[in-house]
Amino acid sequence: MATSRRLTVGDVPARVADRVSDLARAAVAARGEFTVALSGGSLPKQLADGLNDADKLASAQIERWTVFLADERKVPLDHPDSNY
Repeated sequence: MATSRRLTVGDVPARVADRVSDLARAAVAARGEFTVALSGGSLPKQLADGLNDADKLASAQIERWTVFLADERKVPLDHPDSNY
């Protein structure tokens, strides 16, 4: 019987980075680039924290990424509620 492992808050940045890196590598292999739109909140920071390592950045081929910021709130870029 398989055992389950609890995911803790501290695991989230690494897990997010691992999953996005896997998707990025597959996209780069298939199309030569990876395009992603990130919503606001904590996701961009968690991804950055998870990729904050030279080996992970190289493995993710981040130089082949195009990143768009998605924000459902219509506020100026310098507004406190903006994801910019």
